[in-house]
Amino acid sequence: MRNLARNTLNRVPAEERKSRSAMLVHNLSQYIKSRFPNARHIASFSALPYEPDLSLLHNLLPDKQLCYPLVKDEEDMHFHLVTEPTTLKEGSFKILEPNPQVHPPVDPDVLDLILVPGLAFDLRGNRLGHGAGYYDRFLSLIPTIPTIGVTYGSQLLPEVPTEPHDHAMAYLASDRGVIPI
Repeated sequence: MRNLARNTLNRVPAEERKSRSAMLVHNLSQYIKSRFPNARHIASFSALPYEPDLSLLHNLLPDKQLCYPLVKDEEDMHFHLVTEPTTLKEGSFKILEPNPQVHPPVDPDVLDLILVPGLAFDLRGNRLGHGAGYYDRFLSLIPTIPTIGVTYGSQLLPEVPTEPHDHAMAYLASDRGVIPI
């Protein structure tokens, strides 16, 4: 299922991904402003080439502190404050990551909202990730912080497979809008 989801995403032309990302970010920023006006620290992420690009959130949510993940080793992922996405550098899995020398670490307990990437989601909030388990391990440390699964509307499926350690999202955001689960 992961390969099918990746192949589907890779077939979307770059210009269409760009316009769908812009719509998604607009929807997401409006939802965050209305539903989470007091959220100060938001965990975001750098997109793989086929994922929604959230970098415009910096412009649309200037009063928020956006934090990006850094993979420390085969098990751990930590978040760092990033004020400008152009300062990120290519790291693990060819994903742009914060530089711990430049971007200060953020204690997970200060996060108010977590944006979570995925290859696909179902309407119960279940997520099909890349299979390494970084987000599921991280979310198990802070289970009460609201999560928003971020994907294109075409990746919202009737059902995705789950395992006992998987964490369902509280909300889903796509280029079609944001829905609570």
